[in-house]
Amino acid sequence: MNKATIRLHWFETALCVAGPIFFGLLSLYRGQDANWDLRNYHLYNPYALLTGRLSVDLAAAQLQSYFNPLLDLPYYLAQGSFPPKLIGFVLGAFHGLCFIWVMLIVRWVMPIDTKYTASLIALAGMCGAAFLGELGTTMGGAVTALLILISMWLLISRLDFIASGGARAIVILVVAGFVSGLASGLKLVNAPYAVGACVALLTLPISGARKLACILVFGVAVLAGIAMTFAYWGLMLYREFGNPLFPQYNNIFHGPLAQPIGAADGRWSVEGIWDALLMPFTMVIDGQRLSELAIRPLVWSVAYILLILSAIKGVRMRFVQSGLSARQLYFLCFFVMSFAGWLGIFAYYRYVMPIELLAPLLCWVLARYLFGTSTLTHGVTALMGACALLSAANIVDWGHAKWAEQSYRVTPPEIERPESAVILKLGGEPTAWIFPAFPQEAPIFGVATNLAVSAAYEERVAKVLKDRAGAVYAVLDPTEFDQPGLPLAAAVRGYGLTLRPTQCRRYDAYIGGQNLGYILCRLSR
Repeated sequence: MNKATIRLHWFETALCVAGPIFFGLLSLYRGQDANWDLRNYHLYNPYALLTGRLSVDLAAAQLQSYFNPLLDLPYYLAQGSFPPKLIGFVLGAFHGLCFIWVMLIVRWVMPIDTKYTASLIALAGMCGAAFLGELGTTMGGAVTALLILISMWLLISRLDFIASGGARAIVILVVAGFVSGLASGLKLVNAPYAVGACVALLTLPISGARKLACILVFGVAVLAGIAMTFAYWGLMLYREFGNPLFPQYNNIFHGPLAQPIGAADGRWSVEGIWDALLMPFTMVIDGQRLSELAIRPLVWSVAYILLILSAIKGVRMRFVQSGLSARQLYFLCFFVMSFAGWLGIFAYYRYVMPIELLAPLLCWVLARYLFGTSTLTHGVTALMGACALLSAANIVDWGHAKWAEQSYRVTPPEIERPESAVILKLGGEPTAWIFPAFPQEAPIFGVATNLAVSAAYEERVAKVLKDRAGAVYAVLDPTEFDQPGLPLAAAVRGYGLTLRPTQCRRYDAYIGGQNLGYILCRLSR
């Protein structure tokens, strides 16, 4: 294997410096983050962790109450200490660091004499709907994608050392696996990319025994990384609920407070082999097939067509003298396995970000395999640029507000004797971001949320309501309160409570310059 080295051209270095700054400025331009997940759990979960509310509240942020809060801690702690615009710029710039590693991966996978094309391919990768949609938000996908990219760069840039074996190979595999594991522990949806990187080691031009040894070392390192970022949380969930992934996979662990189901979001799952095989086209035809917001990522259709043509050529050539370098073959295997894992397990578009950033590079590798250095390869490169421009011109917006002097301002509720009161988070709209402003003495229970609760859950809530003789309050989103007939009133009747609109009051709750408000109702026992 050729032990190549790369040096970035001066303008590539300039792009790597300017990229994070540009994305920081773009984050400022888009405004204060106000996405659904932030309002539901990105602020509540770190608050609950720091104040020990895991054993006090139940589903205050719905089933998302039990997602790992570690990724949200820095953002939560920064609020109140730094200006909102500074936080927004830093967040966007940090997400923009992905460009540096996309550029490095591109330059290692592509030949040295294609530096101008490499810049275009790297820039095209940054224009995907998942990355631009999450830029400057608290969704966390770009942060963990950065870790996946760093891991992939380590593997691809040092693939020759890995193939050579020895202590250096072990160090590289351990570091790369550990970094990939950190990403998977922070957001478990990154697991397919760790598996893809692991399986792709089978493409190394070494003996079968050494391949298995590499896979074992990398896999153990991945598990160590997951343990570093998730083990503490999994142990806490297991102690409280009997399920380290509560409420997910409760069909396996049978935690008593949730129904014994997988708790996966089935809206996006593939429906059979043909649905999976046609998905790169389906997601373009139906913009909401894999996302709540309409996206039509053309790059996947182009990549799929090129992959089919490449497979046909490979079969005709019996995969002999494929023309792919060892790095290109490793990258291709990683990409295909990761895509298959994502599609088979999640099929939710935001979670595909780590390989979406590298999708234009995949198209170039396949085009180079098919057409060599001909004009057709340059045509595919130009097509990647066109797809990138179309994607950048239609950035999806998960929710922003105007900048204000404070990121969040919530009018505290009037809770009578909070030490004996109970608060019910009523309905499925995201309201948990306001709970840090509530009295900590009162427990908060989710009722009629997206958590599939068990009879034991309802019994626990009923027992607390009986033991705490104080007032009972319900928190509602204004959109749910304004529904004709107030259907959520039926949700509290099973607890012997009555919800009357005349006993409700509106309070202010600002995200940036936007007043979302909330409704607090005192329930009658």
